[in-house]
Amino acid sequence: MNIDQVCKRLQNLIKIRFEGHIGPIVIGISGGQGSGKSTLCHILSEKLKINKIPSVVLSLDDFYLTKSEREKLSKEIHPLAVKRGVPGTHDIDLLNRVLGFLRRQDCPLPIKLPSFEKGLDDRKPAKFWQSVAQYPKIIFIEGWCIGAFSKSLSAAPETEWELKNDPYGIWKKWTKNQAKKYEEIWNLINFLIFIEQKDFNQVIEDRWRQEQEILSLNQSHTFQTKEEVEEFCYLFESWTYQIWKFCSEHATVTLKRDSNYNYIWTENLK
Repeated sequence: MNIDQVCKRLQNLIKIRFEGHIGPIVIGISGGQGSGKSTLCHILSEKLKINKIPSVVLSLDDFYLTKSEREKLSKEIHPLAVKRGVPGTHDIDLLNRVLGFLRRQDCPLPIKLPSFEKGLDDRKPAKFWQSVAQYPKIIFIEGWCIGAFSKSLSAAPETEWELKNDPYGIWKKWTKNQAKKYEEIWNLINFLIFIEQKDFNQVIEDRWRQEQEILSLNQSHTFQTKEEVEEFCYLFESWTYQIWKFCSEHATVTLKRDSNYNYIWTENLK
């Protein structure tokens, strides 16, 4: 299946599953770096818009702590805490507040959504934030760490990268503990979509491909070399395996994706 076929089938399934549902539906989309989460979200959102079903897309990436906040963590916790990505580097209070406004629909419109500039590794000023002018019927929330539950992650260093950069497990224990703050959000998800990549090497290849596309467009970018991308992705390796295990067991729909962005659909009928 290609992306358009996947989106058409998802749209139909969402309509069937939630016909008559009271209040907005929260749809989670999980998958490794470069898996195509954002693309899937935005195509789905546009298709729903054509059918007059208002939706909003929340990307966990836009809720990263500011650079200064992470620099403070790096001094208080561990130098690795300055690097965005793992549980503990997001502003969960802000995410909960925005999600609460969108779900309860009791806040005056418009609702402002934060935006993060990856090239600068910092949150954009509020004047550049997106505005939501209409309450949604569907809330998409996408991010690589959706499905990160604290109990599933070992506190001890496991990978070669962790043994080298965090031999005493200080950073890993911290991110494991921080993940507990995210679990309330995961439990709000009504419908989980998991984009499954072949393996962790595929994650690195996909993230590097993504960076090359950004470079070709002369846009603000984060990495210059594949080695830099590898180093960045190793931050997530242990978490990634645990999240994939959870999502493969609990996702409503799993989309097994190949290197050409073709998909095999598996549906959990429970």
